[in-house]
Amino acid sequence: MAFYFGALMAIYFTPY
Repeated sequence: MAFYFGALMAIYFTPY
């Protein structure tokens, strides 16, 4: 589940 969380966070923390 770490991968999913990381991907979600990256997408959420990527305004540009």
